[in-house]
Amino acid sequence: ERASEAHSPLPKCNWTHARRFVVDGGGGAGGGGNGYGAAAEAPPSPATEKKAFAAFLSHFKLEAGADARYLEMVLEASLGANVFVDSNDLADLSCLFSHGVLRSEVIVLLGTASVLLRPWCLLELYEARKSGIPVLTLALHGQGMTPKAARASLAELTTTLSAGALQQVRSYLSEQDVSWERFVALVGEAVDPRPDEPD
Repeated sequence: ERASEAHSPLPKCNWTHARRFVVDGGGGAGGGGNGYGAAAEAPPSPATEKKAFAAFLSHFKLEAGADARYLEMVLEASLGANVFVDSNDLADLSCLFSHGVLRSEVIVLLGTASVLLRPWCLLELYEARKSGIPVLTLALHGQGMTPKAARASLAELTTTLSAGALQQVRSYLSEQDVSWERFVALVGEAVDPRPDEPD
């Protein structure tokens, strides 16, 4: 086992008392059906000081760019706090984690059909889970994002990721001295917090 992985595994998110919901095309929340819910007892971030951003919106711009911008405006207006969207708040992708993910209270994944095929989105989820930052999945209507679909996507990453995306992720993990298996496990915990429950 590598030295960087010798620590005890992170505890699973406790979503036992979560309120289940699905996000529809109009932005409303209602009864569940996609298997995702809002974390009632998500693990706290390690840092105790107030974070710079109330939320970090992780998304695939081609599928959810407009949704991300709309959600940013709604959240900032309702919370009175900053929300991180990389197209607005970041000029250098090399600072994505230190200036965005790790300075956010929660990561909000806009669940769309291909978001788990985007290398930066996968790495955002990995860094968040590794650092104990809660991840909340908003499964957008009509995109087919469910825990079952997420599990299937992660199980086939080595064949479904483009060659360039796969190389990008592997290079990053190599720099961090992290195994592929550890990476997939942590991303899996982020997007599928209740693997033992029916979909």
